[in-house]
Amino acid sequence: MFPADVVKNIGVSKVYSVKNYGDYAGALINIETKDYPEKPFITISAGTGFNTISTFNEHKFSSTTVKNAFWGAGTQDRYDLMPEEYKVVNRNQTSKGTGKDIFASDMSYKTAQSMPSISMGIAGGKLFKVGERLKMGLLISSSFDNKYEFFDDTFKADLKSDGTPFALYSVDEYAYNTLFTNLVNYSLIFNPKQIIKINLFHTKSTSDVVDEKRGYNSEGTNIFARNMQFEEKSLLYSQIIGTHLLREKLSLEYKLGFAKSTDVVPDRRQNSFDKPEAAPQFTPYALNAQESLRFFSDEYENSYNGSLVFDYKAQEGKHHFCFGTESMFKQKSYESYVFYYNYKALDNYEVDPQSPMDLFSEQHFAEDLIYVTNGNSYPMKYNGMYLNVSGFADYVFTVNKLTYNMGIRYEYSDMTIYAYNNADVEVPYTIKSHDFFPALNIKYAATPKSNIRFSASRTITRPSFNEKSPALVIPKMGEKKTVGEPNNRTNVNSSIENYLDNAYNYNIDIKWEWFPKSKELISIGFYGKYLDEPIERIAKPQGGSIVYSFKNTQKGIAAGFEVEVKKYLTEQFFVGSNFSYIYTLIEVDSNANDTEKRRAMQGASPFLLNADLGYDFLYGKDKKHSTRLSLVYNVYGKRMYAVGANGVGSIFEMPFHSFDCIVKTTFSKKFGISLSAKNILDFKKKLTQGYGEYNNDNQSYINHADLEETRSGRSFSLSLSYSF
Repeated sequence: MFPADVVKNIGVSKVYSVKNYGDYAGALINIETKDYPEKPFITISAGTGFNTISTFNEHKFSSTTVKNAFWGAGTQDRYDLMPEEYKVVNRNQTSKGTGKDIFASDMSYKTAQSMPSISMGIAGGKLFKVGERLKMGLLISSSFDNKYEFFDDTFKADLKSDGTPFALYSVDEYAYNTLFTNLVNYSLIFNPKQIIKINLFHTKSTSDVVDEKRGYNSEGTNIFARNMQFEEKSLLYSQIIGTHLLREKLSLEYKLGFAKSTDVVPDRRQNSFDKPEAAPQFTPYALNAQESLRFFSDEYENSYNGSLVFDYKAQEGKHHFCFGTESMFKQKSYESYVFYYNYKALDNYEVDPQSPMDLFSEQHFAEDLIYVTNGNSYPMKYNGMYLNVSGFADYVFTVNKLTYNMGIRYEYSDMTIYAYNNADVEVPYTIKSHDFFPALNIKYAATPKSNIRFSASRTITRPSFNEKSPALVIPKMGEKKTVGEPNNRTNVNSSIENYLDNAYNYNIDIKWEWFPKSKELISIGFYGKYLDEPIERIAKPQGGSIVYSFKNTQKGIAAGFEVEVKKYLTEQFFVGSNFSYIYTLIEVDSNANDTEKRRAMQGASPFLLNADLGYDFLYGKDKKHSTRLSLVYNVYGKRMYAVGANGVGSIFEMPFHSFDCIVKTTFSKKFGISLSAKNILDFKKKLTQGYGEYNNDNQSYINHADLEETRSGRSFSLSLSYSF
């Protein structure tokens, strides 16, 4: 996302600090960019990439008319200017009698050759002197990346209780993705102790996807379905940060920020065809009117935040006191529309699915053999509001080899979802809480190069807007619906009803770390967590299919250990490894609707392994030039993707192995080259579902059946950069 020249630090915090919001589960990753460069620079970079199963092969795009589609532009062109009179709930409303398709675009698609991916970027910065004391720092970065993808050997299924599929599809999926990223950092430096910074960040990503499914549905019908979707996501973030030394040992930092994010699907088009075994050709699938449709959605979120933090250091750094207040306010809106094509008059019309415009022709619309019906319902929209007001105090003091860090944070939070029922009545669902989050961190400097650390804290996991919203989101054909859970623990009517509310975590960590040399680390850590009503994704039956939702589970525990090694075996050869073993246990009441009453926690892998080997080749005069070769391997253990409910078996994400090779060379201070080979193993991603008898003692099903499987291919890339 950013060139290395603008990244100042990437920090990973594995224990909770009261300086951060209480929403903390396992780790906090903070990417910090430079405020301004120490030396002026301009860096230009360009690169290209190749994928073994997509590059130079056939690729399908969702539109034939959009201009500048290569750059991910044309969102408004793709928005089909849906007539305003159709943005209502009226299931009797049709376009019959108009003699035309009411939308500007049609059901055609574009076929072209998938090209190598490209990347390009420019970054630069300088520190300016204004007069004798005042300085201004400027840092600018802009980049563009695109990628063609084809997902091979893909299938999706829905399973019966005995593990046999009642719907099974093979899938060809084509995706074209773009990413624009822009960053501007401006600093006004009165002196090293009085600084004001302005940060602007903008990113926009687009995804143009065409997927084609072949197989049979739950009615046993031989189906061909094509889904064409364009999606645009964007984020604009602005922030003002001021740092001022008020007195010799007292400083003040304030922050004001605003963020605006959007997620828009301006036109999703889907058409389906069926072919009885004895039939010579496909015909329009008219049995289910919901299989040929158009879907639109708009999702917007505005976020405002601010903080005021005082920092006091006394007695030569032995005592450090920090206190402050933070506030955050979010507003979110979601609305969607769906329209179905009625072509029952053409039920026996023979058509080639690769030529959909033979069916969706102007003549058929003119003769009212095809027309649009309004399928909108009130629950297809919602509004959300979230307010968090907090204050914290943090105290650090050092006595001999011991450093104590004690803090407490108070947060008032108010989250409300305004959903709409079938009568278009706005119904509020609210979660309010007053919470205290204490944290204790102790460090014992056993030797000049080793430490022993102990941490204890209480944190929270809050549901997201989407997890709480009951708004109906129409999925692609063959995909599973996801519906939020609006109920809270205070308004359910039965002990077996699902609800979704805040979850709380009680954390303990013990860690020994040793720094043999600079840039080296060997550590062993143990941790335990008590999870009070953790939030989990569940899979439950609905209308002959599976629907994903969310709920609080009664209680759970998580415990394990982590071993981390960063070691130079020679001056040029280094190894790094991080291994985590994770044991989780969820137990629910016997009357709960969970299929398993004793199991692992949803989303938790039993183990994680990240390992890398590297070698620095030094050459040239005085060995000023270098080439670094890195081999990186990652794997995670089998983990639960969704919890089974009401007799449906749980869904599991199977282990995935990843192996990459990266080579970076600096021929001079100005010129660099990078080569990479990623996903070399080309391992398949797979979901399975348990069925049959479940053994609560060893927490496993007797049988598993494959639910989804996909492969993305190996990728190779080359990137060049030049600085001046």
